[in-house]
Amino acid sequence: MRSTATLECGALVFLAFLFAPAPVLADHFKRINDTWGHGTGDEASIAMACALQAHATQGGFTVRFGGEEFVWIQEVNAGQEPDQCLESLRAAIEAIELHAPNGERVPLTVSIGATLNPAESIDEMLSTADQAVYLAKEGGRNRVVVLDAPVSGKGNSTQIRIGKRSG
Repeated sequence: MRSTATLECGALVFLAFLFAPAPVLADHFKRINDTWGHGTGDEASIAMACALQAHATQGGFTVRFGGEEFVWIQEVNAGQEPDQCLESLRAAIEAIELHAPNGERVPLTVSIGATLNPAESIDEMLSTADQAVYLAKEGGRNRVVVLDAPVSGKGNSTQIRIGKRSG
């Protein structure tokens, strides 16, 4: 039996089966704005949103959660590994060819966190997924971290899976 979580967005209600929200944070986004300008930062956000939506299959969707943060929700079917799915998404964003007005390539990478823990509320799921994304950033960015449960720091047995960046 699958666990479900409900996310309400205006009048719409979305269900995420098995796979909870996955925060996707652009790495060094302030540097993009400061180096190439806010117009290039806007183009980077749009390019990332397009890649996220392109990777969302039927039943999946993307929302912008803040400046450089998106939340990607995708149903994971039986036999599908969530960390592999997210690693594919991370690699797709890293492969985006974005160029500044001067022709210089603008590198885009993201840190992604997720949880497989079916919590009581979407807020609890987001909290655990946020812990995962910050572990990804602390671990060097441009990577995926999936937590099976919240990290409490009290000797618990939370399983952490880390997808390391290539190269």
